[in-house]
Amino acid sequence: MTTQDIPMRDWPSFFGHFSRIHQGAIVTVSVSSPDAGAFDAMLDQPFAGISSDGDDVIVHVGTRIDRPHLQHHVLHVDTVHLQQTAEGADAELDIDAFDGIRAMVKFRSPMYSDLLDAAVE
Repeated sequence: MTTQDIPMRDWPSFFGHFSRIHQGAIVTVSVSSPDAGAFDAMLDQPFAGISSDGDDVIVHVGTRIDRPHLQHHVLHVDTVHLQQTAEGADAELDIDAFDGIRAMVKFRSPMYSDLLDAAVE
């Protein structure tokens, strides 16, 4: 795995591009915190997007009409890292908060962003 750090100034454009090319991919959102340990907050849901509001990051999942759109908020985010396989496929997005909480958006199947439909750009 390789890690790409996403600077805060780039979050809006990175999240917009990342959301468009990965929309609908099946993800699990896992969370770890110093107090609660590790758990899956959302399991095998369609990825709807990711956005930021200042230093807060919101992961959006679920697109089915019969199921409400779900969100996972990470407050006071310090760093965002994109984990890619050795071949360059997007495997996981790690979102770390100042208080030690980490949210991990994990793709069921790693996604090669350069092979995805460029028409969504």
